[in-house]
Amino acid sequence: MMSRKKVLSAASCALGAIASASFISPAVAQEAEDEEEIVVTGSLLRRQVSDGSQLVTTVDAEQLDRLGAGNAVEALASVAQNQPVISSTSSFGARTGFGSYASLRSLGASSTLVLFDSQRVATNPYNSQAVDLNTIPLAMVERVETLADGASSVYGSDAIAGVVNYIPRREFEGFTAYGSVLVPEQSGGERYSANIAGGFGSLREDGWNIYAGYSYRDRERIAMNDRDFASVANIPGFASRLQNRPTIANWTQTGTVTSAQNPSAPACNPALGNEYASGASGVNSCSFNYAAYTDALSAQTDQSFIINGAVRLGPDHTASLQYFRSETDLHSVIAPNFPGNLSMVPANPFFPGNASYPTGGPALPGAFNPAANVTVVWRMGDLGAQTLNPVTTVDRFLAQLEGEALGWDYEIYALRSTAEVELYMESGWARTNGVRAGLDGTTFAYPDGATINVAGTGSWLNPFGPQSTAGRAYLDSITVTGLGDRAEQELESYGAQIARDLFQLPGGPMQIAFAANYTDESNEHVSTADGAATALASGGSYNIQGERQSYGAVVEARFPITDSINVDLSLRYDHFSDFGETTNPKIMISWDLTPAFTVRGSYNEGFRAPTLVDVNSPFVFSNAGNSLLSDPILCPGGTPAGGGTMADCAGGGGTIVSRTGGNPDIGPETSQAFAIGFDARLFASLEIGADYWSYRIKDSIGSIGLTTIANDLSTFGDRIIRCSDLGALPIPPASLPSSVITSCGTGVDRIAFVNTSIQNLGEIRTSGIDFTADWQGPETPFGQIWVTYRGTQVLEYDFQAFTNGPLLDRLGRYVNNYPVFEYSHFLTLGLESGDFSWQLSNRYKSGYVDCNQQCGVANPTNHEVDAYTLWDATLSYEGIPNVTLIGSISNLLDEEPPLTNKGGTILDGSGVGWDERFTDATGRAFMVAARVSF
Repeated sequence: MMSRKKVLSAASCALGAIASASFISPAVAQEAEDEEEIVVTGSLLRRQVSDGSQLVTTVDAEQLDRLGAGNAVEALASVAQNQPVISSTSSFGARTGFGSYASLRSLGASSTLVLFDSQRVATNPYNSQAVDLNTIPLAMVERVETLADGASSVYGSDAIAGVVNYIPRREFEGFTAYGSVLVPEQSGGERYSANIAGGFGSLREDGWNIYAGYSYRDRERIAMNDRDFASVANIPGFASRLQNRPTIANWTQTGTVTSAQNPSAPACNPALGNEYASGASGVNSCSFNYAAYTDALSAQTDQSFIINGAVRLGPDHTASLQYFRSETDLHSVIAPNFPGNLSMVPANPFFPGNASYPTGGPALPGAFNPAANVTVVWRMGDLGAQTLNPVTTVDRFLAQLEGEALGWDYEIYALRSTAEVELYMESGWARTNGVRAGLDGTTFAYPDGATINVAGTGSWLNPFGPQSTAGRAYLDSITVTGLGDRAEQELESYGAQIARDLFQLPGGPMQIAFAANYTDESNEHVSTADGAATALASGGSYNIQGERQSYGAVVEARFPITDSINVDLSLRYDHFSDFGETTNPKIMISWDLTPAFTVRGSYNEGFRAPTLVDVNSPFVFSNAGNSLLSDPILCPGGTPAGGGTMADCAGGGGTIVSRTGGNPDIGPETSQAFAIGFDARLFASLEIGADYWSYRIKDSIGSIGLTTIANDLSTFGDRIIRCSDLGALPIPPASLPSSVITSCGTGVDRIAFVNTSIQNLGEIRTSGIDFTADWQGPETPFGQIWVTYRGTQVLEYDFQAFTNGPLLDRLGRYVNNYPVFEYSHFLTLGLESGDFSWQLSNRYKSGYVDCNQQCGVANPTNHEVDAYTLWDATLSYEGIPNVTLIGSISNLLDEEPPLTNKGGTILDGSGVGWDERFTDATGRAFMVAARVSF
């Protein structure tokens, strides 16, 4: 039978034969005389597990236990081709849904298709680009297959870079339970994992089977203050991301005081312990160390449940129902609320020079005008850190009927999946208009219709010190908790496929398969009134509603030309309701030159449809520290002029506002890729392999970044929108961020925002070589030694940041928010001795040229980030019947993340001086685990 998820007992034995290996690829799987055929990821046709035509690698359940993988993210830790740039902790403010995503070949999460049981799952609704790996249920996963090759000819959209397929058990009878505890040597980051499963019945003997499984994982927070390498946002001579947003506010005055002043300078609130003198905005200003508040690793709890039932309908047909539900509960902690640059009126008793303004600091500048408003830049330390609780819930229902009829293997399925993210504001959030009213003395209207006149009630807010009793009461009254944002993605899909042997060729039967599917997906994203009133929405609600229908058809054929030569051909046609149609082919050839040497090659074309958010998103604003763009009019050559202040200069402590949004005219990405390689058995105990691969992507989808715009104002000057331009744009004033309203209310024609809306960009060209090696050593007095190695050497990674732009080299260089590693590997050395099994694993990523000038380092250097290598040791014991005991030490040498100039924006994550996307803040940690099975 042709079911993609069919895993026969012989195949399971073949996979388990090298369970100690970190990867098991079809080309190196041990052969068995009775080896049967299964359908592997990337194909509709059955083939032997040891078939070498597909670039599929596998990690099985036993190895996942030894790795201590508590969720689907950790299950990919040993996949060298995976380089994600988005994680749950690093994604705050970037509208990525606080998810973690796979990214094969560094081509992005949206180009890597993630499947569960060979079928789709609803993508994270925040940008609908990919499946959040945190929501994949791991309790009953039998193996994880990774196809690092284009697969649009079989799966359609999103499979340009490849496919990651989490495959659960076909059936399960018995009981199993697993638990683990991981305790870091340093404080924070404790992790507790457990799963339990049970099943009854046998399809073969009873004609039915049902099983259920539950998994739980809880990870404690690591604060940046808990790690020396992460605790300070200022590393002299390197990364400096101290912000001009202190809890005792800096202030300027248009036309008179252009260098920021702070009444606590030069001590700068030493009691707080996180503010520094001589801020970027002037010698009398203060800077803020946001790392003192922020997560290095956010607290996170994952839960999932799966139930699967199957029944035989006679000898040739099987019906099955599967349902899973998962929930990820994240608690993200960031710096205190920053409502944007705000205007303060002279009537405020805390206004500079008034009786309640703090004394003992710098004298008021001679040019200061006591009758004119000042602009304050203030982090609201009175409210404490901002905490946000994103809750992601995913469920999927899958019904299948499969079997054999009229000489054809068939499968029919119906699928429905939803993904929902709800963002709850827990503490530290305030209504932006209420803060504005507290500084300028106007009347504020509460959502229930009640009003308060700040000046009349004496409820003024003090940005320069402790609040008065009335001010504190008012501040508490404008604080917001509860649901701030909600998004949902829905997916329905119906499909069928058939396959059979058609005729005999010299090498075996010619096989053919046909498949067709229909898909309906929708996305809705709504900011609540409370969320839109705070900095969560960055100045306006974020509301999306879109839907798409698509259908596709596939044909795949396999020709065993001779006993040693196989040719696979596949072709897929897709039609989308919102952007048209596409057809994509793939050809694969494998040739066994000798029983011990196989060569293979493939060519494929692919595409990625723009997401519903790419197409339908309204324009939305976001704020970031301005380390990139000096206003060419108000700060020419880095010096304020024409009414400008240091805040108008790159690195001057100001804020840059960007506006992005969807594009209904956007087209799909398209790709061409090919690979050629070999597998060779040099000795009975040693197998090696290598594959050269190359991708070329056209019309990549994305935004023209601030870095690109700042570096080429002659080309992109029209993307800079000034205050004087706002009147001609269809933008309601209420949707503008507070910082834009304040900046544009000073009488100076400042930059209001920079337009970075989504569009088709240029090309991406990348190529490299994957290496594999497996050695089964001889028996020794200590046991049997084995070694596995999986490595990736990237040879090229060039991209265009905009259409027809120059090719930029990202290989081994930090360019436009992240680098591509030239080399990475996963190496495991093992020893099997009776009931004991020991393994030592090494994860390695090469160094790269740091971002340096791109990151706005004050004194640009040619700094290079060191290579990052981690050693893990694991010991397991199986001497107790039905019990496996595991102990491990991760990061055995307690390696710290290497120093980098990267620093804390919504584009590259919150870490300063270290990169949390590619490294681990946990440090050395000790794990104990046990599995019991009956």
